Amino acid sequence: MDHPAEIQFTLIRRPVEWSVQRFPDIRHVVVTPMKNEEDYFPMLIESMLSQTFKPVKWIIVDDKSQDKSSNIALELASSHEWIEYYFASEDEKRRRGKKVARLFNLGLEKCGIGWDYCSKIDADMILPQDYFERVMEKFGSDAILGIASGNCVVNSWFRERKEISTKDHTRGGLKTYRRSCFEDIGGIREVDGWDGIDNAMAQMKGWKTKNFPDIIVEHLRVTGGHNGQIRSQFEAGGFAHFMGYYWPYIFARSIFQMVKWPFFIGGISLLFGYVYSAIRMKTKFDETEVVDFIRKEQRISLKIFKFIGIK
Repeated sequence: MDHPAEIQFTLIRRPVEWSVQRFPDIRHVVVTPMKNEEDYFPMLIESMLSQTFKPVKWIIVDDKSQDKSSNIALELASSHEWIEYYFASEDEKRRRGKKVARLFNLGLEKCGIGWDYCSKIDADMILPQDYFERVMEKFGSDAILGIASGNCVVNSWFRERKEISTKDHTRGGLKTYRRSCFEDIGGIREVDGWDGIDNAMAQMKGWKTKNFPDIIVEHLRVTGGHNGQIRSQFEAGGFAHFMGYYWPYIFARSIFQMVKWPFFIGGISLLFGYVYSAIRMKTKFDETEVVDFIRKEQRISLKIFKFIGIK
C-alpha cells in the first residue's frame, strides 16, 4: 500500500528477541499507534513488559507527539531488542477513524518479519499479565476464530464501568488477528469505521469474531474520550452513516445510548451525527456487499434486541 511521501520515519531497529515461552512456535507482533499519551503510555509499557506471553515484536508508531511520549518510547526501544519505535510525521489532526487505521498499517508494514498473529493495542490500556496468553488460548481452541479481543472496563472516581459491546464486536483498541483471516479480508481498510468493517468482512468470509468478556482490560480513558464524549458520539454517528447502517438500528442504538453517560445528550449526539452526515450526503463505504451484510445483521439484531446484549 502506497502512502504520501511526506510521511517520514525515525527508526530504532534491533534484532528480534524470540520468545521462548508457552507458545514458542507462534510469532505474534503488536502495533501501538499513539499521540500525546505521556499520562497513560507508561502504564501500558509496564503491563506489556510483564506479559506471561510476550510478542516477538512490539512496534510503536508515534503520530507526531508533542509531549514526553516520544522520549518515553525512544528510551523503551533503546532498552529492549524486541521493541521498535517509529515517528510518523503528519500534519493531520488526531482522529478516531481512518487516521488510526493508517498508523496501524504503517507500523505493520515496517514489521520486517513473518507473523502468525498481530494485535493493535492502544496506548491507554492496562493489560492483565496473562492477556496475550489467554487470547492465544482462545485462538488455539477455535480454528475459525479470526479476530478476538478482551473487554474494557473504565475506572472513574465514582465507579467501575464496563464498556458494553456485543459478543461478536471486537474492541478497536484491543484487536488480535489471525494471519489467514487478516489476509482473507484484505487487511485493514483505512476508512472511518474500520473496526466494524473488519468484523463484518471476516464474518462474511466464514470467520468468527469474538469479544471475550472474561478477559478484562482496564481502559484508562473511555473510548473516544480524548475529544469528549459528546463529540465522540457525534463522530460515531458519522461513522455509522459511512458504513451504511440501517436507520432503525441507529435510532434504537441512540435510545440505548441515552441511558449511558453522558445521559440523554450522548444518544442525541449520536443520532444527530448520523442525520447530519445523511443530510450532507457524505460519502459511504463503497463495498456494497459488506454494507448489505452489515444491514442484514442489524435487522436481525433489532428483532432479538442483540444491540443491548440479549442473545
